[in-house]
Order: sequence, then C-alpha cells, then structure tokens
Amino acid sequence: MIGDKVKKDINEQFYIWRKIIDKIPFYQKEINEKIKPNLIEFDEVIFTGAGSSYYLALSSSVSFQKITGLRTICLPASEILFFHNYYLRKGKRYLTILFSRSGETDEIIGASRILKENYRSYTVSIICSSGSKLAKSSDLSFPVPEFKEECLIMTKGFTSMLLLSYVFSFLLKDRLAYEFHLKNISEDSKIFFDEQVEIVEIILSKGTLSKFIYLGGGPFWGLVLESSLKLEEASLQKSNAYTPMEYRHGPKANCDEKTLIISILSSSNFDGEIKLLNELKDLGATIWLLSDLRRADLYKYFSSHPEVELGDESNIFITIAGSGIPEEIRGISYMPFLQYFAIHNAILNGIDPDNPKNLTPVVRL
Repeated sequence: MIGDKVKKDINEQFYIWRKIIDKIPFYQKEINEKIKPNLIEFDEVIFTGAGSSYYLALSSSVSFQKITGLRTICLPASEILFFHNYYLRKGKRYLTILFSRSGETDEIIGASRILKENYRSYTVSIICSSGSKLAKSSDLSFPVPEFKEECLIMTKGFTSMLLLSYVFSFLLKDRLAYEFHLKNISEDSKIFFDEQVEIVEIILSKGTLSKFIYLGGGPFWGLVLESSLKLEEASLQKSNAYTPMEYRHGPKANCDEKTLIISILSSSNFDGEIKLLNELKDLGATIWLLSDLRRADLYKYFSSHPEVELGDESNIFITIAGSGIPEEIRGISYMPFLQYFAIHNAILNGIDPDNPKNLTPVVRL
C-alpha cells in the first residue's frame, strides 16, 4: 500500500534512538579524547546542513547553546559555500558541526571544503552514512548506528541525528543530568506515539482544513520548519511555519475556520502562546497543541470549553509527549506525530509519500 515504506521508517526510529543512547560511553570517549582538550581554543561553534538537515542544525544549535553555554551560529550549507566571507573571519577558530543524511550532498561537501581551506575549523559530522565523503573528510564523525531509511523523505534520519546532537551537547560539557532525562526517551516516546497517533486521523477526518500553520519557538523553531517542509514534500500542500509571536504580525490576517494551527507549546513563553492560541481559536481555527503537560491541565486554559475532550466541537486537540524532559531536549518526542501527520495527509489525498515528486536522494549543484 502507498506510504508503507515511510510509515515503517517512522515506527523504526524509536529502535535507532535506543541504539544511540546505548552508545553514550563510546561517544563520551571520543569527545573526551578528541575535542575537550582543545575546546577552550574555539571562538565560535558553527552548525550547518542543507534542506531538512539545515532545520535540524537550527534546532540543534539552539539546544546546544542552552546546554553548553557556548555561543553558536547556524547557517545553511549553501551560505557557507557561497557567502562565507560575510559570516566568518580568518582570525577566528571554529568548531563546526555538519549534519547530513547522505554525506554526499554538494552543498555540505562544499561547505566542509571551504571551512577546511579558508578557516581554522575543526569539523564534526553527525551523519547517517559512515562511508560518505563528509564522514571521511571530517576531523571527527558520529554516524547514526544501524541506520537504513527506506524512503526518500527523511523521518528517522532527522530524529536520530537530532538525538545524537543532544548527546554530543551534554557530553561536551559534562551536563550528565541530561543523560538521565534521555535514558528512556526511546521507550517512553514509543508509548506516547502508539497511544495517541490516532489523533492525526481524527483531525484530518474533519475534511474542512486547507491552511496549515506550524508554530514553535526556541528549540522548536527548527522543528516546525521541518514539519512544514514534510507536509509539502509528502502531500504537496502549502504550509507555513512561524515563531508564535511573529504569527501576529501579518499572517494572522489569513486565519479562519479552514486553518489548522499546529503548535509545539513552550515553557519559556507558555502564557503568551496560550493567549495567542485562544485568539486563533476565536477566529475559527482548529488547534492541535503538542505539550509535555497533562491534558486536563491544558484544557482549562481554553476557558469556554474547560471540560472538552478529543473530537469535541471545540476544535482543540492535544497530544502529550516529553513529560518531565527539559524544554531544550524534548522536541524530539513530538516529531513522530508531525511526520505521521504529513504522511497520512498525503495518503488521504491519494499521493504516495514513498515516491515524492521532484525529489532526489542527493542534491547536486
């Protein structure tokens, strides 16, 4: 059936997460021996990638900065390739984190070359292909263990590299409390997913939604950009992603009863985002909220329907995941739901997400 390959990838990602967590002692040894002795020499940390891997880099850089306290800059690989002199300085020493599923895309290979040839950069690749050009050219490489992705659309590759970036971040600065929070991320997230994934089918069964808006700030900004991209790749439907408060500045004018607002709720701006979502609900939008808080605690903030349940006419749907996990590393828990939403939407529209239109496994310039 159409979509079977990518659904398989989505369901298998939890297994890969477990393999990553099990390899923490190996990653710790590599980081302790090859990066930590010279960490003080780096002036800035660069995160980069292309396409989905750029959105991955964007989310990872924000989490890295919060976990380590080190300043970061995040750029698309093409910006480094063609406009590096606008962003980088010859006299600085850079620690560069490069993300890629294939490790062969021209932009990321070119960016790595520019950094090596023109700047004092120590390159670390977080990738899915250990034998790739990027892996071989990097000073240090962390490939996703036991990785194989059936479909061209990236799902488990994205989340697996995201998890690896969390691990890299906390090991670099010995913030080992994060290991405690992540030790059961695979099993807990799978339980959340299996118990609640039907919410996607409930939302899409409404049949009246044609405008898809993703909202997320801080560590969730890159994730909502990626989720919006997934919807376009899979179902060929236009969508947009914004940081929550920016949605008020113009885009809100197009919000109506045909709009689905998909919001990853933060802790840092909880009150502001709840207020915004209530405003959008009053404009007729359907709200899908992803949060770490209890469903009953969240419903009370939508005062006109304090007792609402899933599927009620209130048009508010809530998915719970990442409970008890710090904001900077819990975004991974929401991605399987958002990936499944894109895939299921495609299937409902008669589009095969296993064979996406106009896409290739490796982008060539």
